[in-house]
Amino acid sequence: MEPLRTIGHFGTDGASAVPELIAALSDSSADARSAAAASLAQVGPAAAAGIPALAKALSDPGPHVRALAAIALRAMSPKAAAAVPELTQALSDPVNYVRAPAAEAKAAHL
Repeated sequence: MEPLRTIGHFGTDGASAVPELIAALSDSSADARSAAAASLAQVGPAAAAGIPALAKALSDPGPHVRALAAIALRAMSPKAAAAVPELTQALSDPVNYVRAPAAEAKAAHL
C-alpha cells in the first residue's frame, strides 16, 4: 500500500500514475482501495479520469474507502459534477464519517 500512498505526496505531479490508482480502486484489499482514493484526492483535478471509479467507490463495502472517495471527489471540484447522483446517495450512508464528506463534496458541485 505504501507505493499507492506515496503517489499522492507528489500532488498534481502524480497525475501520470492515475491509471494505476484507478485500477487499485478495484483491488481486493480495502487498504489498497483506501490508499488509492486518498492519493487521487491529493492529485486533485489532474486525476479527473478517476471520477467514474470514485463515484462507484462511494458504494464500496468499506466505509473508509467510501469516505475517501467522497473526499477525492470534493478535491476534484468542479470537474466531478457528474458524480452528484452518487454523492446524493452517499448522504444516506449509515456511517457518519462517510456522510459528512459526501455532503461537502455535493455542496462543492452545486
